[in-house]
Amino acid sequence: MRRWPTVAALLLGAGVLVVVQLHAVRPAAAVPGIFRVAATSARSSLSTRTVEASCPDGTGVFGGGARVDDGGARKVMLTQLNPFGRLYRAAAIEPAGGFSGTWTLTAYAICGSVPSDQMALSSFQEAPSSDTFHAAFTDCGGVGHQVLSAGGAVSVLNGRIGLHLVRPDGFLTIARVAARETAAGYSGDWAVSAHAVCILPIPGLRSVGQVVDGSTATVVCPAGTRVHGAGGGGSLSDVGPSFLQSIVPSSDLTSVRVTMTSAPPGGMVAQATCAD
Repeated sequence: MRRWPTVAALLLGAGVLVVVQLHAVRPAAAVPGIFRVAATSARSSLSTRTVEASCPDGTGVFGGGARVDDGGARKVMLTQLNPFGRLYRAAAIEPAGGFSGTWTLTAYAICGSVPSDQMALSSFQEAPSSDTFHAAFTDCGGVGHQVLSAGGAVSVLNGRIGLHLVRPDGFLTIARVAARETAAGYSGDWAVSAHAVCILPIPGLRSVGQVVDGSTATVVCPAGTRVHGAGGGGSLSDVGPSFLQSIVPSSDLTSVRVTMTSAPPGGMVAQATCAD
């Protein structure tokens, strides 16, 4: 069974950074047999739900995503997109005041096998505050590795806060997560966490993105490469209430499609971490 290295925790100001240390700096080989698995909830009118997609024994999560299907209403918001060893966990919630329709949530995990000393997990929890817009970042500790994929979550589940952005930067050095209150607002303190799946360089590893002025974007990996991580969303600054509804790596891992509840001013991006 796959084993992850030991976790070390460091305090950074009012937040907490947790880094799973890498123990080698040699380059990694291409990932053999990478594939996507999915798990979908039942369709119902529940206000919130969590779904986990599980990778088989002997493999681990490289990245993933989720899809809300609320019949095109564009109301239900993602609140968590997180890798956990062999699991990828997604959560979503209806806006405060409810949503009259039924909906489903699908979680996707990108699975593959690579020696555990070539991968790591890194997490950062920001300090809670009552700010309308929050952003959090984490890197991988600077030992020759890169951010393969990003994850994130909001700390308060009341239908007034949703994820706005979850993706690595273009250089694959930082995982970036942003979240915002809805137009209804929230008077209490809340926080957002950022997570990174870190890997020693593998052949062809690169980040590609597609920016659009709209609420849906699709990016395609270059020929000969496949999606190893998926991300997307809006801005790292507050552009108003617009929330992630889906980040979907295609079943053949050639593309990533991202949708938001509305088009954020300044554009949105679909991002894919591609490799041979």
